[in-house]
Amino acid sequence: ARYYLNMTESAPTSALYSSKLKDAMDSTFSNLLQAEPKTTELILVRHGQTCWNITHRMQGQGDSSLTDAGRYGAIKVGHKLYQLHCSDRPIDFVYCSPLGRARETGQ
Repeated sequence: ARYYLNMTESAPTSALYSSKLKDAMDSTFSNLLQAEPKTTELILVRHGQTCWNITHRMQGQGDSSLTDAGRYGAIKVGHKLYQLHCSDRPIDFVYCSPLGRARETGQ
């Protein structure tokens, strides 16, 4: 039996397919055929303030350390992300650049 559940594929209009699909959707295994609403939320966080940010130097791949304000900002965003994680928006993965300023912000 072929079930047409892909919304981009047009289903045949024959009664045979329609009745089989209806039977499948009404069965005890209907949860296997229905798509669960899945979303991916991407939260972007910029690294904390660095010494080079203060002097308006271009950092690129250069690695300037965080200032006290940068560390404080990283702690604040960390607390906010933890609140989100403990509520209804769990955080599954954290990715960051290997640069020190990004690693320190992410920790």
